[in-house]
Amino acid sequence: MNQYEVLYGGEIVKQDEWGKRKLAYAIDYKTEGFYVLVTFNAPADLPRELERNFRNDERVLRYMVTRKEA
Repeated sequence: MNQYEVLYGGEIVKQDEWGKRKLAYAIDYKTEGFYVLVTFNAPADLPRELERNFRNDERVLRYMVTRKEA
């Protein structure tokens, strides 16, 4: 159980680690990145909190949080 499950009542449904891959273009002179796809169920305010944390983490180059329709 991670901190987001505890704090926000969400649950991780699936986590796929795609591994290290070449980026389509260099970001801050970096040409490779580690890709992870996480599917989760959570209250409406969790995606905003995730994005805030991603912005503050210098290890995260890019992120995308989307809503999956049922």
